[in-house]
Amino acid sequence: MNGRVLSNLVALACAFVFQPQSSRAEQPMQMVMPDALAALERMGEHLKTLKQFTLAAATTSEDVLDFDEKVTIGGNITYRVKTPNRLSMDIVTDKRERHYFYDGMTVTVYAPALKYYSVFPGSDTIAKTIDEAEAAYGIEVPLADLFYLGTKGSAADANNIVSAFYVSDSTINGKVCAHYAYRTATANFQVWIPKEGEPLPCKLVRDIPDDPARPQYTAVLTWQPNETFAEDIFTFTPPEDVKKIEMGAGKLTASEPKP
Repeated sequence: MNGRVLSNLVALACAFVFQPQSSRAEQPMQMVMPDALAALERMGEHLKTLKQFTLAAATTSEDVLDFDEKVTIGGNITYRVKTPNRLSMDIVTDKRERHYFYDGMTVTVYAPALKYYSVFPGSDTIAKTIDEAEAAYGIEVPLADLFYLGTKGSAADANNIVSAFYVSDSTINGKVCAHYAYRTATANFQVWIPKEGEPLPCKLVRDIPDDPARPQYTAVLTWQPNETFAEDIFTFTPPEDVKKIEMGAGKLTASEPKP
């Protein structure tokens, strides 16, 4: 899977500011503007109030090849979330397809093209389960930072931000959004937040300064807050031709033929 968008992504719960109309080139290398931090914290506080929601993301990621050429991989992600401990996630990219089901007790990973699925224990919250899945199995959840927004000590904690400023206004999916840029010790983030209505981020961009190629991950977001879900959406019923395998580090990550 692609790496996190906002944590060392996303935690989906950040404490991710500036004089209008100034270009980035005119700014010092490190500048923390209060308005930019306030916008990020307001967004994070609002995200933490969401109890059930659907989030769809149109994504592009840059892969750096062995000979330093960069290629762009497109994809679509759909999250269905019921806090604190229900999640289903569909990830379909140009390279692979994965489906995840977390029912509060276990996590199921399903790879349709490989005709495999695997099950491993979950924790008692979405955020903890994401952390444990990464530590134990190398699973990196796109946009995972959204689950850590506002969490003290997380990579997206405001205390970790060394640069934050307003860039400009942009129109995304018909909404006028304020574009902010942030830097931490390990990554650069850009966040677009609607200027009116709920402060649900409409676009996120992340790059990695430590990588000389500076690959970027971009997600344009569409939110459906206050959704309701049947409980079975968070469980997996395997088709007859699908085989269960043991989950281990690196499993279900190999390339597969296109369906």
